[in-house]
Amino acid sequence: MFLGLIMGILNAILIAVVIFILKQPDPGRGRQMAEMHELQERITELTKHLVNFEKKVESLINDSKNENLAKIERVNQDVGRQLKTIHDNL
Repeated sequence: MFLGLIMGILNAILIAVVIFILKQPDPGRGRQMAEMHELQERITELTKHLVNFEKKVESLINDSKNENLAKIERVNQDVGRQLKTIHDNL
């Protein structure tokens, strides 16, 4: 009976150890969560860079547009002066 009691206690301890081991969190899951978090941070950073790039491109387009409008205005003035000179000479 004593031997049966010791075997029962030993079995209970072994079952408790197995249950404890099985209840441990999956180490791969923690790594996956860390990788997902890192990926989310990288995507956020990439989005910020894309927004900055878009602003720079928009700024360049507006500057180019303004420069081209100024050039067209100067050409119009020059053509107007030349036409006036031609008209005065006629």
